[in-house]
Amino acid sequence: MHMHMRRPRNHPRRTATALAAAVVSAVVLTAVPASAAIGGPGVGDPYFPDDGNPGYDVSHYDVRIAYDPAHTDRLDGDTTVTARALADLDRFGLDLKGFTVSSVVVNGAPAKEFSRAGAHKLVITPARPVAKGTTFTVRVRYAGSPDAEGWHTLASGGAYVTGEPHSATSWYPANDHPSDKATFALTATVPDGWTVVGNGLPGPESVEDGRRTFRWFEDKPMVTYASTVDIDRFTVHRGKTAAGTSVITAYSPDAVIDPAAEAQQTEILDFLTTKFGPYPFSSAAPSSSGPRRIPRTNPVPWRRRVVPRTTR
Repeated sequence: MHMHMRRPRNHPRRTATALAAAVVSAVVLTAVPASAAIGGPGVGDPYFPDDGNPGYDVSHYDVRIAYDPAHTDRLDGDTTVTARALADLDRFGLDLKGFTVSSVVVNGAPAKEFSRAGAHKLVITPARPVAKGTTFTVRVRYAGSPDAEGWHTLASGGAYVTGEPHSATSWYPANDHPSDKATFALTATVPDGWTVVGNGLPGPESVEDGRRTFRWFEDKPMVTYASTVDIDRFTVHRGKTAAGTSVITAYSPDAVIDPAAEAQQTEILDFLTTKFGPYPFSSAAPSSSGPRRIPRTNPVPWRRRVVPRTTR
């Protein structure tokens, strides 16, 4: 989880009532009706009936993106979803808003067909039906302008993702319902000089042809709207709680680096673990970007904010 400080473009300022609120997990208790149709338009959520698909359970998302802050209307994505079929599937859907989908591959074979339906559904017919109980993969390649519901652009050209419950579908295909949690890997390539912060812990970085690739991995299952990416020219500080949880704080160029606030954040996390138990994710991460602080449950750019990721 991470902290960022920045000044978003075209977004109203918000005021946080308490820093401690940033580390409180958001719990969603939406039930999935038994009547939801396998392969149908959604799981039947009473508020968002078209979200998700009841025919499978996702275990992991491998999201790979490329973004250039000089061209904020373009995101290239290559996402692989690993799931277990809960029924025999000759058709199923993923949630994805916008983008042009160039290819869909199921278990290594090009899909028989794929099409768009409704506001955010990608309907996929695999070349061969997926048998109930089997684990399968779906790889989707896509490109275009990210949807503004979850993908927010900064004046600098940087970007961040935040929004409940629909931010995930603004940048990658997902079974977008909080009843289906999964682990998450992010590989993000940006021009060298920019930094990417994601969920969980960082992996190795690599540089090629003036572009730097960042890798992040969260091995604790989480809801899709808790997945995030933050892109800016960050200064990154790293620390640990008393229990050993990594605390990753990312400061945007316009943010004031505040060691006292960093120390307080760690103290808050330590205190809350005595009340609620061990911190549920691999890292906590606030972000800074301006003169104010706005606590949140995932790394999201604030106006000088501290953003711990705790949403489950």
